[in-house]
Amino acid sequence: FVPAFVMKILASFVGMEGYESIDDLNKTEFLKRWEMTGNLDYSFTNRTTPQFSDAEILATKLRIKERSEDVTISDVMLERANGNATQLALYALEYDYFINESSERLLSLPIGE
Repeated sequence: FVPAFVMKILASFVGMEGYESIDDLNKTEFLKRWEMTGNLDYSFTNRTTPQFSDAEILATKLRIKERSEDVTISDVMLERANGNATQLALYALEYDYFINESSERLLSLPIGE
């Protein structure tokens, strides 16, 4: 059992906002999107594919090297990057672009909504 407020937060990470109650959430679609996210597939979003600058990539590589807590790195990212630091930075930047943007939007909502 997952409380409704937790499901609302999790659903926002995969672009599923706007439903009236937890019963209105398409749980099959939620699970599909959640799995896609875990596989670094963000094709369910309506956002355009980002183009990151060399400076953004370099800064992210440095944050990864410093083991900064503000960079999300998953086992899937590490495996797919296969030792390529630039690719790992790109995966982290994409995650931030597609997923963390949703959490920032959620945090901007007034309490009680």
